Amino acid sequence: MVTRINEDSESDRVRGIEAQTPRDIGEALEKADIVLSTGAAGTELLPLDVLKRCGKKVRIVADINAIPPLGVEGLSSNADGTEILPNIYGIGALTIRKLKNKVEAGLLKRAVEAPKGIFDFKTAYEIAKKAVTSKEEKTAAQVEMPKFWLPS
Repeated sequence: MVTRINEDSESDRVRGIEAQTPRDIGEALEKADIVLSTGAAGTELLPLDVLKRCGKKVRIVADINAIPPLGVEGLSSNADGTEILPNIYGIGALTIRKLKNKVEAGLLKRAVEAPKGIFDFKTAYEIAKKAVTSKEEKTAAQVEMPKFWLPS
């Protein structure tokens, strides 16, 4: 999947890394802008001290683990752009799940409307982007701070 994303985006920026020790995690964080924490349920994968020490470039941390202990120390499963360290914003598993459900529903709707279409990650990305930006517009009316950490 990583290879396909890089080919389709004509870049070499997406990398999957297996890191088992704090040292491995630190080395992986040194060049990362965005971290997606995935691993066994109920396992803390990213301690805050390692993120603080090694994640100088990191701006977004997302965790798909909703079973305590969570994958990223200090990141709530309901976090939606919560600053967990200075200039590092977190997205929790339940927030990710809500967006995933919206994307899946959007893909199914398109499949019903155009059964011969091909719906790849680009289509999913557009649906997700629309869901996030429409949520932004709704919450902006409630005087919520804009989520500048979202990719454009």
